Amino acid sequence: MIIKKIDYDKKEKLYTVYFENKNIEVRQGTLIKFNLYVGKELDRDMTEEFKYFDQYDTAKNLALRYLKNMKSEYQVRFYLKTKDFEENIIDQVIDYLYSIKYLDDLDYARAYSLDRQNIYKYGKNKIIFKLREKQIPEKFIDIALMELSEDVEIENLRKSIAVKKKTLKSTDKNYYYKLVNSMFNKGFDIDLIKKVLREDFDE
Repeated sequence: MIIKKIDYDKKEKLYTVYFENKNIEVRQGTLIKFNLYVGKELDRDMTEEFKYFDQYDTAKNLALRYLKNMKSEYQVRFYLKTKDFEENIIDQVIDYLYSIKYLDDLDYARAYSLDRQNIYKYGKNKIIFKLREKQIPEKFIDIALMELSEDVEIENLRKSIAVKKKTLKSTDKNYYYKLVNSMFNKGFDIDLIKKVLREDFDE
């Protein structure tokens, strides 16, 4: 196949490579890497090779932009699937991201856990649930949770209880159970909730 014409779309930032019976859209990186120019003859294997590379290069650049903030491997895979990339392309991009240290599920679990405990005041159980949603391996979740402060967990619980109390009437017959359920839904351990409430009511 011989390249008949090459056009550039400024809006889409894509090059259209025209052959006799078909045309293929590629990025600038592909055009340069394969030295594509009008009049160049390509065999079928070369055409498939540059099409594959262009898909990979596009997926890689999308993933790098998506990783402006930390993400888990699962999140990146899911994002690329929504863009209709093939599994082998996604696998190659994931390998590349690990090789340049842009992906690390353990670092992600640690950063996410600290952020959720210190800023959003999540209880540990809610953090575990959220990390599992992002398909972080259990061994990484365990490590991240072990590094969280028990003192901060208790302090967050006490503050959450104080805030919730202001929304409840102490005369409500379900006052205690509403407090327990509210704290449980925030991800705090049921035994810790009861212990802190018991100390609170004893004061």
